[in-house]
Amino acid sequence: MKENSKTRAKFNSLCSDIDKDYKLALVSCSVWQHICDYLSDAGFEVSVAYPLKVRPIAEARIKTDKIDANTLANLLRADILPTSWVAPYLIRTESQLARHGISLVGMRLMLKNKVHAILLRHGIDYEYSDLFGMSGMDCLKSLDLPAHDRFELDHYVEMLEEFNQIISKTQERIEEAAEANPQAKLLTSMPGIDY
Repeated sequence: MKENSKTRAKFNSLCSDIDKDYKLALVSCSVWQHICDYLSDAGFEVSVAYPLKVRPIAEARIKTDKIDANTLANLLRADILPTSWVAPYLIRTESQLARHGISLVGMRLMLKNKVHAILLRHGIDYEYSDLFGMSGMDCLKSLDLPAHDRFELDHYVEMLEEFNQIISKTQERIEEAAEANPQAKLLTSMPGIDY
């Protein structure tokens, strides 16, 4: 997949009509990074509004893109636009990698909770300090359960094993990024702080 050439053409057309001395503002949303990077690379000064602090937009009774844009322009012109810090590209990619790791761990936790729910539903106790370690996983694979629960548990165990591999690969990638970052290396030299 690659960037849509029609989108690039529209951006180019839009930017050709805007004086480079103009300051631009946009609200932090799902596509802000792409737009902000494009406009910054094109030579514009771009401010990214902090959405929760832009009260006039959030509290407006009539909401349209045109009204919201006008409000942003007025706040920017009056120099009272609450802005978000726009991290440099490298920091954003490293943060994204860390958030990805956190997200994967959260998804794995949901799967573990599903497994615990099956065990609770059948009143099954276990003796393992780590139910999801090697011995515990072997036990989960051998439990005698009704067919529908066995089917469900098998899928959860399979997904957990896959998630463990993906999380391990992600952790390696995070460690590589931290090793290449002098600030991260300095932080991880402190006791209690890891990748």
